[in-house]
Amino acid sequence: MAVLGDRAMIKPVVLVLAIFLASCSTSLDQKLKKSAGSSIDEVIKSRGDPDEVTPLRNGGNIYGWEQRWGASGENICTVRFTCDSSGIIRSYSYLNCGLDGSGQGP
Repeated sequence: MAVLGDRAMIKPVVLVLAIFLASCSTSLDQKLKKSAGSSIDEVIKSRGDPDEVTPLRNGGNIYGWEQRWGASGENICTVRFTCDSSGIIRSYSYLNCGLDGSGQGP
């Protein structure tokens, strides 16, 4: 009987975990979304110099920052902003930035 009870708990636990993870990444998404339409100079003031700058054919650039996190720095949070030729942020992306998006991990 205990096995049946354990199985019955799996779906609700997975659902709560999925909602929690989605809300955490949404938090980072909301922070980055505020930068859209502003100058990359504002981001550089707050984040420091980018770790990478990739020129685009249209005259714009992709600016990227990486931050290590985890118990021994084994994870790398990557945040990138794509700018037009005037330095205005047109889009952004992020990868592996922990549960809260801070690059600090869970």
